[in-house]
Amino acid sequence: AMALVCLAAYRVGDSRCTSAPRFSSKLPSGERIVCSIADVESFLHAFNQAPTKVCFRIIGYHQEITGIPWYMKVWRQPPHVFDVSLDLAPFVCSEAEVCEEHLLILKQHILEAKMMDMLTLWKTVHWDGWEQVAADVRQKLGDLGFKGKVDVRLEDGNEHLIVCHDHPVARFLRSRTALLLGHVTGVGLFTIPHVLAFSRHSSIESKFCIRTDPVKYWDLISIGISAEHGFQVR
Repeated sequence: AMALVCLAAYRVGDSRCTSAPRFSSKLPSGERIVCSIADVESFLHAFNQAPTKVCFRIIGYHQEITGIPWYMKVWRQPPHVFDVSLDLAPFVCSEAEVCEEHLLILKQHILEAKMMDMLTLWKTVHWDGWEQVAADVRQKLGDLGFKGKVDVRLEDGNEHLIVCHDHPVARFLRSRTALLLGHVTGVGLFTIPHVLAFSRHSSIESKFCIRTDPVKYWDLISIGISAEHGFQVR
């Protein structure tokens, strides 16, 4: 076992692949995605799927009461009256924008094809004009008699994928088996610094947009705004 870990770590030191590299990533659901074609278009097509945890979040807090001891404020539960999230994933465009600088980083990452290199693909969501929807929500809640503070957020779930080289040696070194063997045999004290010395971690960002018009979206949700629950389906 010790010889196997040492051999795998040694191979990483000269890990530039002569054949076309394969890349893989694991989704939060456990599903594994593989891209076997080494070009930017195929890479983005495989891994740059639209985020699924985008929401329009409305939080209503209790009205601040002055003149009471701080410890009474601490023990008052819950801190908010309502906290609702409206799903925006169906409105997110399937295609994203990646800037030229990040496309160059991705191209270099694909061409160099080192076994232990990793790339983090961050997925951000933009919606022009959503601030006006947030202002309309606050205004209507105030008109309905809600006296507390209202926080309205556009949340993208901080979604990202860590894409790794799909080489058998790289998969083994990233596995729990290799980690366990390294700890049990003590080889990890020597192999882990060696692996880290020959690995590189890059990051790129893709920008998705929400395609629905803010005015139409407000018309869609305005009837459900509630001072008691934040939002109710009616």
